[in-house]
Amino acid sequence: DLKEQLAKLEVDNEKVETHKKASEELSKKLQVVETEADEAKADHESTIADLKEQLAKLEVENSSNAENSATHQKASEEVSEKLQVVEAAANEAKASHESTLAD
Repeated sequence: DLKEQLAKLEVDNEKVETHKKASEELSKKLQVVETEADEAKADHESTIADLKEQLAKLEVENSSNAENSATHQKASEEVSEKLQVVEAAANEAKASHESTLAD
């Protein structure tokens, strides 16, 4: 009877050792997975920070381009107005010369 109990205890002990080893292995694997997850999170955060920085630069560029576009548009309108004045003066001068020639 004691031998049976001893044999049973030895089997139970082996099971405990097997579970203990499996638990240790799982713990190690969990640590690896957690480390990989932390690294991936850090990579993602770094990528997000880089993208935010690029977006800020693009927004500044876009703002600058909009200002430049408005400046060019205004200058273009001014040149167009001056051209109309010059054309009108040229037309008047031409008409005046033609009138003088006709006289």
